[in-house]
Amino acid sequence: MNLIYLLNSAEDFFEIENLKLNKKAKERFHLFFSKINFPMTLYIEQFCNDKDYSDIFYNFYSSKFQFPSKYTKRLMFFEGVIKKEDILNQDFNLEDRLIGIMVLRPIKNQIGKVLINPQKLKIDGFIRTTSLEIGCCGRKMCLESFPFSAQDSEFMSCAETTLWSILNYYGTRYPEYKTALPHEIVKISDENGYQRVLPSSGLNYMMSSLILKKFGFASKIYYRLIENKTEESEINFKRWFHYYVESGIPIMVGIKFEGENIGHAISCVGHGKIHVDLNRSYKIDNFEIYNSADFIHEYIYMDDNRIPFEISEFDKFNTELRGCEQTIKAIDVKLANEEDFYTEYLDNILSIKIVKDVNEAIEHINTHSSGHSEAIITENYTIGEKFLNGVDSACVYINASTRFTDGGEFGFGAEVGISTNKLHSRGPMGINDLTTYKFKIYGNGHARE
Repeated sequence: MNLIYLLNSAEDFFEIENLKLNKKAKERFHLFFSKINFPMTLYIEQFCNDKDYSDIFYNFYSSKFQFPSKYTKRLMFFEGVIKKEDILNQDFNLEDRLIGIMVLRPIKNQIGKVLINPQKLKIDGFIRTTSLEIGCCGRKMCLESFPFSAQDSEFMSCAETTLWSILNYYGTRYPEYKTALPHEIVKISDENGYQRVLPSSGLNYMMSSLILKKFGFASKIYYRLIENKTEESEINFKRWFHYYVESGIPIMVGIKFEGENIGHAISCVGHGKIHVDLNRSYKIDNFEIYNSADFIHEYIYMDDNRIPFEISEFDKFNTELRGCEQTIKAIDVKLANEEDFYTEYLDNILSIKIVKDVNEAIEHINTHSSGHSEAIITENYTIGEKFLNGVDSACVYINASTRFTDGGEFGFGAEVGISTNKLHSRGPMGINDLTTYKFKIYGNGHARE
């Protein structure tokens, strides 16, 4: 049964009972609703067979011991007030009122594919889009958008999701290219890599280039060495970046966060408004020459950890900090709530809790932790030992990274999985942890006395 709702505010949406969104999805919807105007109409298809989720389901989730439903919910957003009879009326112009669609996967109601018309959002800039066909109640509609999907963190990480987005843009816009299903991207990685690919641990730029090549592209890689950067090299790099965007070529961007040993992949699909700076010029034969790249400071990105068409200054990708009341008195961060300390964000977000001593730290961790891995940085051996003994998690570290929680790193041969249970295996698991026992007893009439 499909449902229709009139939304006069974001609160109307979050009061819909059968959605049951997780915290991450709620945050994304809050961002989405901040960019569009109310009222709007929401049409929910309860059992939608989404092509890309079905591909992931049959190539991954269906082989699990417990697997989710093969159906998704599809949310369709329309401008203004639309009645059910209007949706069923073939003569009613739904296409002009269509804001976009969002697919909710049955994995903790996780957001999947998102197709939004950027012209309906409060964005001032140039965005590259393609025409995508959307079906609703027996009719076809065209939606101008850029393919987007949130990562599921198991089958596809940020790199695979970004490649899927770019490949489907080219495949729908130009007849020379074909669209890509998720398993096709993962299959190339599996056939050409030297380690397991599921659950996904991400891709490097060489594997990303190979996948693009398999789909008929000849990729070009630009990079910069942060330790050797100069003002001139920074200007030139930014200009090369801009030339591709201004030419209407979506680009895959690899980010390494300053001071962190992690990376992230996004795509850039446009730029913001022009900021004219007449001081940025150079002379050739008494002519003042201006570079248009120097007038653009904001670019439009598709980040699978957020929502489509996020606008940000060039090279400004910072960790979002959230803290308790004591933290916000010390540094400029967002106020964290109780749920933040339970949440595994799968995003560049960090929650901070200030405690008075190690006892309060242990209590806080045992209350909010997933029981996976915890660490303490200390020069005091006694406090470190107290932390090791007091924290109830599978792996507890002193002065070491929690990323060592891995079966291969622990000498078990390979990372088969990580268990937060206490029986029968706990922590990093090797192949032996997937086996059980069988006892064979030979007797000759023996009986127990």
